[in-house]
Amino acid sequence: MRLTDLSPSWLKVDGFEGVGIKFLCPCCRKSAVYVLFLNTLSGVPSISKGVEVKGQNWGNRWSRSGMTFEDLSLSPDVDAKRAGHGRWTVLDGEVTEVVALR
Repeated sequence: MRLTDLSPSWLKVDGFEGVGIKFLCPCCRKSAVYVLFLNTLSGVPSISKGVEVKGQNWGNRWSRSGMTFEDLSLSPDVDAKRAGHGRWTVLDGEVTEVVALR
């Protein structure tokens, strides 16, 4: 599915927009997934790992490439299993569930 199908928005913290992204959980489309970037859109430093932004991001930060929702890629995978959801890759604006091999 496309990231744009999940109502994405850029996160704004302390007046700086683009420090991360919020989008609907691909599996339930009810909960929001919050991802904070190591490399922000605006070039300001990443939010400190000790700061949680709505939800439980456990201090994680993701590397971002792309400047729009249509071309965004994140590394590593977005893993929300601890919150009872899934794990996904985001590559060039495409969100794909990671299925564990048994």
